[in-house]
Amino acid sequence: MPQARKYEPSEADKLAALRAYELSRIARRRAAQGDARAPDVDMSALALSGGGIRSATFSLGLMRTLSRLGLLHRFDYLSTVSGGSYIGSFIGGLYARRDGQPGMLEGVAADGVDPLGKLQVRRSIAWLRDSGNYLAPTGAGDFLYALTLLVRNWFGVQLVIGAALFLVALVAVALRLAFGSALFGPVQALAGWALPLPDTEALSPFVVMALVPAMGAVIASWSYWLTRREALSRWALPWPALGGTALVGWTACYVWRHMQTHPKAGLVIAVMAFLAFALWAMVTFHRLRAATPKGPRAQFELARAWDLVRQDLTGLQARLVRWALVLLAVGIIDSVAIFLWQMLAKTAATGGWNTSLGDAIRLSPFAAAVLVPTARWLLKQVGPVDPKSIIDRLKAMGLKAATALISVLLVLFVALFWSIAAYTVAWRVYDGALPGLPTGRTGLLWLIGLTVLLNLLLGYVAAFLNLSSLSTFYASRLRRAYLGGSNRNRFDGREMGVDKAERNDEIRISDYYGADAAPLHLINITLNETASEGSNLVQRDRHGRNLVLSPAGIITTRGTYDRLLRVHTSPPEYASTAETAALEALDKGFPANPPGEPIAMSAWVAISGAAFSTGLGAQTSIGMAMLAGLANIRLGYWWNRTRNPPGEVIGAALKKPFKLLTEVHKWPRYLLAGWQAFVAHKPWVIQIYLLGEFTGTFHGSDRQRWYLTDGGHFENTAVYELIRRKLPFIVVSDNGEDSARIFDDLANLVRKARVDFGAEIVFEDDAGLDAAVGHDKTLRSAFRALPKLAGDDDGVSSAVAMLARITYQDGSGGTLVVVKPRLAGYAPLDVLSYHYRNPIFPNEPTIDQFFDEAQWESYFRLGRLSGERVFAASETGWHPAQFKRHF
Repeated sequence: MPQARKYEPSEADKLAALRAYELSRIARRRAAQGDARAPDVDMSALALSGGGIRSATFSLGLMRTLSRLGLLHRFDYLSTVSGGSYIGSFIGGLYARRDGQPGMLEGVAADGVDPLGKLQVRRSIAWLRDSGNYLAPTGAGDFLYALTLLVRNWFGVQLVIGAALFLVALVAVALRLAFGSALFGPVQALAGWALPLPDTEALSPFVVMALVPAMGAVIASWSYWLTRREALSRWALPWPALGGTALVGWTACYVWRHMQTHPKAGLVIAVMAFLAFALWAMVTFHRLRAATPKGPRAQFELARAWDLVRQDLTGLQARLVRWALVLLAVGIIDSVAIFLWQMLAKTAATGGWNTSLGDAIRLSPFAAAVLVPTARWLLKQVGPVDPKSIIDRLKAMGLKAATALISVLLVLFVALFWSIAAYTVAWRVYDGALPGLPTGRTGLLWLIGLTVLLNLLLGYVAAFLNLSSLSTFYASRLRRAYLGGSNRNRFDGREMGVDKAERNDEIRISDYYGADAAPLHLINITLNETASEGSNLVQRDRHGRNLVLSPAGIITTRGTYDRLLRVHTSPPEYASTAETAALEALDKGFPANPPGEPIAMSAWVAISGAAFSTGLGAQTSIGMAMLAGLANIRLGYWWNRTRNPPGEVIGAALKKPFKLLTEVHKWPRYLLAGWQAFVAHKPWVIQIYLLGEFTGTFHGSDRQRWYLTDGGHFENTAVYELIRRKLPFIVVSDNGEDSARIFDDLANLVRKARVDFGAEIVFEDDAGLDAAVGHDKTLRSAFRALPKLAGDDDGVSSAVAMLARITYQDGSGGTLVVVKPRLAGYAPLDVLSYHYRNPIFPNEPTIDQFFDEAQWESYFRLGRLSGERVFAASETGWHPAQFKRHF
């Protein structure tokens, strides 16, 4: 009896349940703030875009002005991405409890209150100013620490890669020996008789193996031509094509039996013709048996069945070609490796180290010392390109070519190094040059067995995926700077430097989202997806989906039709009865998967800002992925969507090894838990995931581990999720690097809002701005139509914002206020001085994450001044401080 299909609510029901839950959170938030308005009245949101510390600092200045004007508490939602998440986590941390202690802003309410003006919060802002150089606050000491970490992690990754490549090379050695042994004599005779190969020791067995899928692809291609387009009847066969195949087979058999020049080739052709017919017959029978040509749909069903036959054969051919190319590439590298190894052995045996060849061999290890830093430098050059600049376009083309070249050289260097090492060890073991080890084939089998065991052990340490990347280092620096800035323990009278970590810097997710008075913080992240069963648009163009961490859990989409998917996070420890009831109602209308890997707030913020990695969303390519992987510039995070309780048991036990040794009665339980954890994670997990990461192959939410990176790789303004919620009033601090003023981030938002939600975002022209804010000249001067803002120099116009109207799919509307960091001719002397010394300000490259005092203060002050211009009160007409639609 078929099992009942699990009920899944419609997308509309999921969104309705999510909206009801978030309205309940807004109601409690407004009550805590002393706001008597209903939760669905004048809902508003503040979005903080990506842009690293530049965006974080400018956005802080904007929020400082909003706080001084008594407007910051009016925002019900706070949506952040990348650098915006830095400062967003700081704001949220001001409300969050730590170890049961209330946050700095707990209990602050009512209009007119300046929450960021409190003495404790002003100290926190001063802490952020001191942490401008947050990646290396102590200078040389932190740089040495980072360099040590980089080198350690790079060697760790090379060990895992090397162990796998070492095993592949050993398999090649074993195949060479096995193919020449008496055991494989019949196979060798058959292969040599049917398909003569060149007699060379340097030819890899993998090259020969590549012929098998290649011949299979030819057979599948042959079978394709046996199909027919017309569907006259169920058994109307393509007799001309079948007859031609039979004729070819008969002719080949005749050649084999009667001709003396190429008899073996004739037999090969005859066998391939027979296999092509057999493959065609098997696939055709499978598909036509399912077709039921009865009634008026007979012709349609038959035509569809024949189409499926062609699809099956073409898909099989593509897979076989792919395998043939992979085996051929491995075989070529292996052939080059054995050739170089023979030259190396010959040079060592003849004492030729003082020759030019010997010099080249000795200098070859230094190639890594050149290639790896070059790869890291190339990755730092990735950035926006001005399409109007020929120099920028030529630079981008050169960068792509250099990236491809360095990637190929790195792959060859690593593969050849480990292959030559494997050949050296294997043949020394085989010849008995290593005392104490078995020799000959027995020794080689022992060596292969030990290498397999090593790979299994490495593959089981799944934590290596993230520990070997830079995500933990990045998270620790953000935790100390931004979450630490809201930690009241740092300001209780003790002197604590910016380079010192404090226990309560970290915040649990349950504590972070447990504060009623805080805005609903949506942290946007990219779920990388380049190969899955989902949308072709995602795999071909976007290469990722938006994933948001919110009070309702982790929410993303999956599949061809972007079905909403939700994963639980831990509920707040201090959850009220109302919050518990709201979560239960949400679970009924929008069911969630069980909680995944629990990670702290700093890790989520680091993921949201993981700008440089192997996965780059729409910019993902195999060249960039290989370059970033082999150079180990990996900030992304492999998040485990399912928890592993047996693994947690083992992890807890290993934290206290001495106690584990004394608790002998618990050893059976630990052994069982270890086996269960091993089965759950599956062996070779590291190698499989690293291979996918280095080739830019990500499976979205289809696999156990999801590869998460900077939310800006999908949408960099942080407005995307707010459009999904159809909010009537949105303010965005758009701080992406845009020195060319081509508004790529806004264009991407407009496109995705239309495609995904059916929402139209139209920016007001001069006539629209005159109608909306023309009643106040001062306010009107702060706004500019988009084309003119793109063309104006900073000194020509005092405009810092744009205004757009949103028309949602259901006919409702909304207002979008876009605040841009612009030096609009009214800045104080210190900001102007900084601009004179750094003309690209305020659009300095995002790669610059080391701010000094002047740089930090310039962006902070510019944000404050922009807020004062945009949110200035007006006695007549509409103005943004009303938090209402402008039309």
